[in-house]
Amino acid sequence: MANIGDVVRRLRAERDWTQKQLSEASGLSQTDIARIENGVTRRPSAKTVGRLSRALGIEIEDLEMYSREGRQPEAVREAKPTVEIPAVTLDAVEVPVLADMHAPGEPIEYAYLPSHKAAGKNIVGVKIRGSCLEQYGVKDGEILFIDKDLPPEVGRYLLCYNNSDEHPRIVRYSSPLDIDGCFNYGVIVSSSKEW
Repeated sequence: MANIGDVVRRLRAERDWTQKQLSEASGLSQTDIARIENGVTRRPSAKTVGRLSRALGIEIEDLEMYSREGRQPEAVREAKPTVEIPAVTLDAVEVPVLADMHAPGEPIEYAYLPSHKAAGKNIVGVKIRGSCLEQYGVKDGEILFIDKDLPPEVGRYLLCYNNSDEHPRIVRYSSPLDIDGCFNYGVIVSSSKEW
């Protein structure tokens, strides 16, 4: 069973839309889109679901069925533009999401973390591509939020890139030997799914 945030993210990705483009098409704020996709808003209002379904070109019933049963809607109609209505969120912090932590460039999108999880000043999201972290339960397309300023502490999980490998790995820190060979790492503070 998929949640509605997973469904919205998948349908948006199938259209090659950014969160900003879905925001413009639905009339929802980019903050609201990110909160839904990241599971912060688990049960959006009927009005919000209606706006998302119109923007994504599917019937409300199909969107609900897809999230409940994880099945693809049978008919996708052309998306209808709507007027953007700004919203204000006071309890979330905007975080840039990068395609790759060890070769940072412009953010590919923005996600929102609850402010109590965004205590550090150097937090970035890293969008995981492929199956390199499936052994850790992290799937393709998920976002890991890391704080590059937090020092490693025993028991904390780190996202590490080795000198010889472009794919990251996750390490549960117990000693400096755990990060030997990591030329770039950050402490994982949250993820786009409960991990």
